[in-house]
Amino acid sequence: MKRIFSCLAAALLGLMLCACGTPREPARTSSKAVSSAPSAAAKPSGPEENSGDSMHTSPSALTGIRTVPEGYEQAVKDGGRLEVLTYRSRMISEGKRTVTKHAMVYLPAGYSSQKRYDILYLAHGRGASYRTFLGSPMSPRPFKYMLDHMIKEKEIRPLIVVAMNITEEYKDYFHAIEGLQHEIGTELILAAESKYSTYAASVKKKDLTASREHRGMAGFSMGGLETWQAFEAHLNYFKYFLPMSMPAYPSAAADLSQYQTAARHMAQAAERLEYSRKDYYVFAATGSEDFMYRATQSQVRYLKQETKQFRYTDRGFGKGNLMFHVWKGHYHRFSQSYPYLYNGLIRFFPAEKTSKTSGSP
Repeated sequence: MKRIFSCLAAALLGLMLCACGTPREPARTSSKAVSSAPSAAAKPSGPEENSGDSMHTSPSALTGIRTVPEGYEQAVKDGGRLEVLTYRSRMISEGKRTVTKHAMVYLPAGYSSQKRYDILYLAHGRGASYRTFLGSPMSPRPFKYMLDHMIKEKEIRPLIVVAMNITEEYKDYFHAIEGLQHEIGTELILAAESKYSTYAASVKKKDLTASREHRGMAGFSMGGLETWQAFEAHLNYFKYFLPMSMPAYPSAAADLSQYQTAARHMAQAAERLEYSRKDYYVFAATGSEDFMYRATQSQVRYLKQETKQFRYTDRGFGKGNLMFHVWKGHYHRFSQSYPYLYNGLIRFFPAEKTSKTSGSP
């Protein structure tokens, strides 16, 4: 969206830099680093489907919010691995120069180019980096281990996660936002899915669209804004959206009409593509003490008014395509977003076990 007004950013940049940044953590279990450039667009011939999936997926109908099981922050023996994906991106301003970009990629245990995998693109907040959620190959973070446990316990299907990086070379906050949105659809997806085995037969637009049911987008804070915007800009590529602690405009003080406008734009994106409510799902989340709580809540409230495209539900995706949950006592910290991701992922990419069981009340 290009209707963001630059005057909204100044009051919050300091807060967001502190809240979304990457604190140091002690080194954890090591794994081998791999740096690579995008390979050819052609995918491996005849990859097997993972867990018997088809090109059509449905979210879990879980009716409650689950607590992340104890011990999920601990390393798993023979878990997945992390790799660094390196690619080139052209900036939308600053002379439109080309820069080198990195993304941290999680590959599930037993990853094989002869199988097809669901994929999640994950965006960080302002002041953070592509290492914020997953860590690095030599120093993984708790979210990496959480993914290992979720796959091992058959809560979700084996999943690839691509943690992206906002281009630091942008001098303007809003150019950075718009630049990453452009990059997602024209460069990042192509780099990741030409190298890793997903449900896309190639990285041509028609094949990315055909495989959208196996692709999701998530983000925290500034990354949450990117997730909302991806709904408008790239709905043809994504079926699942997990925006956390941010509305579609980057200010808790924004006029409510802006949230209404953003909701209308998202509804219009679905209208243009002639998608029904079963063609996309949103699980939005935040914390009760998060300074973006009210703003995120307002964004969801206006989406609820777009009744042709969105049906709000607090009883699971069997009853609608828009959910919103507030975690009591949570602040604007990426480390407190793990339960948001956990509850979103078990709905978006459920293994057979999870898809047939109800959540805790």
